[in-house]
This record gives sequence, structure tokens and C-alpha cells, in this order.
Amino acid sequence: MSEEIGAYFPGLEVLLMSDNGFNGSIPSSLGNMSLMYELDLSNNSLQGQIPGWIRNMSSLEFLDLSRNNLSSPLPPRFGTSSKLKVVYLSRNKFQGPIAKTFYDSVEIFALDLSHNDLTGRILEWIDRLSNLRFLLLSYNNLEGEIPSEIGNLNKIKALNLSHNSLIGPIPSTFSNLKEIESLDLSYNKLDGEIPPRLVELFSLEFFSVAHNNLSDKTPARVAQFATFEESCYRDNPFLCGEPLPKICGAAMPPSPTPTSTNNEDNG
Repeated sequence: MSEEIGAYFPGLEVLLMSDNGFNGSIPSSLGNMSLMYELDLSNNSLQGQIPGWIRNMSSLEFLDLSRNNLSSPLPPRFGTSSKLKVVYLSRNKFQGPIAKTFYDSVEIFALDLSHNDLTGRILEWIDRLSNLRFLLLSYNNLEGEIPSEIGNLNKIKALNLSHNSLIGPIPSTFSNLKEIESLDLSYNKLDGEIPPRLVELFSLEFFSVAHNNLSDKTPARVAQFATFEESCYRDNPFLCGEPLPKICGAAMPPSPTPTSTNNEDNG
């Protein structure tokens, strides 16, 4: 990708260059475009790190660098002096913790970091991003418990934490996510019960906690939860209740009684 583009068009406000097969690093000359509010370099073959100067693009609102080969680390305090609202960084090679990368990006309403190799915890400061509508962290290696502070993101529409290594319970504060339409917690190591008050999430259209270690009863089959099928709860060995075939409180089948032949064989 040409280093001269920023020098020739310093007043450019929108740059859409996705699906072009660009390789190499992100040109430093783009940092000269102080008026740019939309930058899309997605689905190329860009490598290296996200340059630190990108956090100083004070007019930038939309950033799409997804589907490249960009690597860690993410710039610290990503949105220090920006107006970032949409950030798509999925399907790259980012590693390590998120740390405080987006700590100051309080305007963000869509953040997609899925399909990377991010590790560590989802930090409690996540509730600073009070305008979030879409938070996608799936297909990473995130560990630790889900912070209860996520329940403060009361504007969120879609939350996807699937395909990680998260442990512990589903926070009861999730019942505060009154506008959520899609909640995917599948393919983790979550345990404990599914908070019964999740049935109060009347906007929920998609729900999955499949492939975890959850136990006790499934939520009551009322309102939108009456529409969720067995696949939404599959592969939680200690979970019972409809729509699962396992009935809560059902006695376990007795162990087979040894036959006389077996007794004789064992002396």
C-alpha cells in the first residue's frame, strides 16, 4: 500500500480500500489525514502492528481493519483523543490481553475483536463503554470469570463471548440487559445455574449457553424462552429441564447388580 496516499490527499475524509490485496504495513502517511472520519482497509493482507498515531486521528469515527494479518500489541488507550464509534478488528492475529486499549473510547457503540488470539480477563472497566450496542469477543482465548459489570451495559443489543475459556457463573446482572437481542455464551467452561431472571429479557431473539458445565434447571419456559430449543442448552451434563430430555429430580438408574457368575469368578 502506497506511503504517498496521505501526502497527496491530506484533506480526505473517507477512505474505503477493502478487498484490494494490499500487503505490508499501514502507511504512516495516513496519520496526516486529520479530517478523516471513516477508514476501511478490511480484507487485505496488511501486516505489522496498528500504528500508535492512529489514536491521534481526532475525527475518526469508523475504523475497519478486519480480515488482515495485523498483530499485537494493540495500541494503548486506543481512543484517547478520538470520536471512535465503530471498531472492527476481527480475524487478525492479535495476541495478549486487551488491557486498557479502549479505556477512553467511551463513544464506541460497536466493538468486534472476534477471531483473534486474545488472552487474559475481560476487565471490569468494560462498563465505561456505556454506549456499546455490539460487543463481539468470540473465538479468542479469554480466561477468568465474566465481570458482573457487563450487566451495566444497558444499551447492548448483541453480546458474543463464545468459544473462549471463561469460567465461573453467568452474572445475575445480565438480567439488566433489557435491550439485548442476541446473547451467546457457548463453548466456554461456565458453571453454576443459569440466572432465572434472564426470562425478563423480552427482546432476546437468540440465546445459547451450549457446551459449558452449567447445572440445575433451565429457565422457565415463558415468553421468549419458550422458543429456545434443546440446541441452546446442549452439552451441559448437569443441566436439566425442558427443552432438554433430562428431567430435573429424576432418579439415576441403579448400578447393575453383580450376577452369581461374577461373584464366583471373583472368589
